[in-house]
Amino acid sequence: MSSLLKNVKKTYFWIIFLKYILIPIYNIFWEYLLNIQGKLLYIFYKITKKKRVYEKLFIKKNDKIVIRSNEKIKDISNQIEKELNNNFLLEMENKLNQKSFPEGHYLHGKKAYVIDMFPFIEQSLQKKIINFALNSMNVSIVSNYLGVMPTISKINLNLNIPVQNTNERGPMLWHKDDFGFKSLDLFAPIGELGEDNGPFHYLKKKNDLGVFYKISNIKKNSSQGERNKINLDVFEKLNEETNVFKGESGDGIFIDSFRCYHRGGYCKKNKRIMLRIAYQTPDSINMIGRENNFSKIVNKNDFDIFSRFILFKYPKIFEKFKLQNFLLKIYRLMHYKKELSLN
Repeated sequence: MSSLLKNVKKTYFWIIFLKYILIPIYNIFWEYLLNIQGKLLYIFYKITKKKRVYEKLFIKKNDKIVIRSNEKIKDISNQIEKELNNNFLLEMENKLNQKSFPEGHYLHGKKAYVIDMFPFIEQSLQKKIINFALNSMNVSIVSNYLGVMPTISKINLNLNIPVQNTNERGPMLWHKDDFGFKSLDLFAPIGELGEDNGPFHYLKKKNDLGVFYKISNIKKNSSQGERNKINLDVFEKLNEETNVFKGESGDGIFIDSFRCYHRGGYCKKNKRIMLRIAYQTPDSINMIGRENNFSKIVNKNDFDIFSRFILFKYPKIFEKFKLQNFLLKIYRLMHYKKELSLN
């Protein structure tokens, strides 16, 4: 029976079943039952806030949008860049050089190349970044794409450095973030992002199957951190048009990292600093264990009902019954797996 299902899931019939039956039904379940609180808040937000000024930035027929020379992004980028002096960056590189990885990890015995600086920056700057994450432009773009009010699972301020005699590895290979059903991440470079310091690559066209689409030609016998990744030469055989995001402070890309294949962070010569804000929903596996992520930085009572949900919503019931893990198993079970010809 299992072999029959595997064969069926490789057929065009399975694509039609997913696209026109399963996904529309599951979308209703996901929005109106699984995320009912977020849905009600989203409706209330649209009625009360009336942020029509951002309508031109709404994502309608794609799962990503590139924004250029935006004043809000430029302002927070400049504030971050101002705070990250040379002494602090040197301290972060020293911490990075001291990182070690357990046996079985793809970086075991090798030099690390990225560190999240957000936990180490001044609390005043952390607060500014959190307030930026809650601004009406971001919330409007994300909530209109998701159809529900989002939660923030994490905020990263990543420093990537070049490592000599290395090639693309880990998240520098093609992949999707296998954490849930729907998301929207903001990637905003701090300073210049070019060919030599880890540009962000992504598939141009939206795939209508979303999380139910998977390319089966993943790395074989891969280590922790490289599982379900696809080598660059293999991915080229997909013959899909890809884009590369480069830019400077004030630019950003919102992208559904759960649904869109992407890669990035390979620094050839220069370091890269990237702000990443992960807007997700309570059914995402990334929400497990994030109950106190922001409570040590900001006071819950200082925010309105929408921002409190975005920052502090914690899915205790979901976690108690391991719902996030169960949903991921369902997505994997129902995958349409595309196998690329390597000849």
